[in-house]
Amino acid sequence: MNGNDIFNINSFLTPDVSCAPVYVWVWNDVCTEEIIDAQIEEMQNLGIRAFYILPEPKDFRPDSMPTNLTPNYLTEEFFELCAYAIKKGKALNMNCWIYDEGGWPSGSACGKVTKVHPEFSVENSSYPDLLNKKATEYFIEITHEKYFWAIGEDFKNFVSAVFTDEPKAPFHTSNKELIERYEKMYGESILPYLPLIKGKIAPTEENVHILHRWYDLCSRAFCENFLLPCKKWANEKGSDFTGHLDVDHSPQGCMNGCNFNLMRALRCFDIPGVDVIWRQLYPENKIANKNDFNAYNGFFPRYASSAAAQNGTKFSMSEIFGVAGASVSYDIMRYTVGYGAVRGINIFNPFNFPLGRNGQLLAQELPIFTEKQPFCRYLNQFNQYTERLSYISSLGERVYETGLYYPVSDFQGGLNSEEIAKEFDSLGRTLEDMLVDFDIVDDDVLQLAEIKNGYICIGNAKYKNIIIPEGAFIPEATQKALDNFEKQGGRVSHELSNLTPVIKADGVGLRAIKRKVQNGDLLILFRETGENGDYNIH
Repeated sequence: MNGNDIFNINSFLTPDVSCAPVYVWVWNDVCTEEIIDAQIEEMQNLGIRAFYILPEPKDFRPDSMPTNLTPNYLTEEFFELCAYAIKKGKALNMNCWIYDEGGWPSGSACGKVTKVHPEFSVENSSYPDLLNKKATEYFIEITHEKYFWAIGEDFKNFVSAVFTDEPKAPFHTSNKELIERYEKMYGESILPYLPLIKGKIAPTEENVHILHRWYDLCSRAFCENFLLPCKKWANEKGSDFTGHLDVDHSPQGCMNGCNFNLMRALRCFDIPGVDVIWRQLYPENKIANKNDFNAYNGFFPRYASSAAAQNGTKFSMSEIFGVAGASVSYDIMRYTVGYGAVRGINIFNPFNFPLGRNGQLLAQELPIFTEKQPFCRYLNQFNQYTERLSYISSLGERVYETGLYYPVSDFQGGLNSEEIAKEFDSLGRTLEDMLVDFDIVDDDVLQLAEIKNGYICIGNAKYKNIIIPEGAFIPEATQKALDNFEKQGGRVSHELSNLTPVIKADGVGLRAIKRKVQNGDLLILFRETGENGDYNIH
């Protein structure tokens, strides 16, 4: 996407293709050049101007999602057809990404990594140990490099981004490199604590610091041995690195999603993302009890947009729909993109446009977007709406001064992790209701950022207020940074008083984001709840 800072009405009316929603083209059936030609023409008719190919091989989920992908995944014929589709799309001025896996989660090449190298496998699993850099190198060799071989030296002119999907580090496990690294860092062996890190015994006040140390080390190893090598490969080929982690809608998803520190992991992406393929965002009242897949409507899109700002970039993405169900309507679709946009998301990735059009191939992942779906006759208008939304929500820079502290140590091994997660979630929701724009900040940000004129400054982010969940564990180095910040005029508190909202509104359910552009201030307004009617905005 372009990085313009000036609003231009012509660019708004007809946005650049970089603003187009990037559709998931699911390859799950017999594929030929003739089928590719016909389906790209269908995309053009539906107003789809960007895509990536998600292959679902026959051995991806043979029991629950049988597919007929032909030619077989990872064969030369498969990569040649992918290259044909990408070059065909580019010739029609489409924006093309590549997807790094056969199915998901990324990292295994649909089991090929451990089939060839069983020494890379995680205990009792066919999934590789992504804390092992050699496993990543082999994964890149048989996936990324084959795309490069098929597309050719002009790769950067055809592929604008490389997408990784829900990669996972092994949980409750260890390897020789980590054991040696831990001992070198802390001057003691981790071996006596293996029952603790494997979940065989419960943490106590005396040993919980071991979990903090261990999972911080696992987080760094996941970044260094998987995410950053994938980013390096993409960048060397002239492409951005994008994608998302798993269970990123939950405060404790860093552990359940096996990345150990979501914010640190997201800053490894050029375009950090979140996953909204279920009904995590849905136009219903907020439910009283947490349910991962039913309208929890949290603030989790801010994880990705915060990481982008802290990286000094402005683009963050959201994979949307996927398995949200056959009843998804344009109101729901518009709600989903609007909800993300006022929280900093500006690239949208709808799922799915299917290759296979027969029987169970049309029923496995819903909704689907094809010319034969009656409601898709309006898809062109939705795509244009989303392009315009992406354009305005990527202009300039967001204006925000508040950071909500991400208590990752409590999530990694805290004795009160559930209580702290609820407090963190409650603070974020209250900030939302107060119409205060905010980012998620973690220990890395607070320890590494500069303090200028009473602001914590890192990348494109500037924070005057840091909100700490009451009772959260604060590492010593973070506490020193916060003390220094306060001495220089910053505010650290768990109180939410005296925070400035983006807008003041007479009416219910309005949300807003403010962006500073060269020719003025840009406010994007979105009504999430309440009835249609008039609003007074101050």
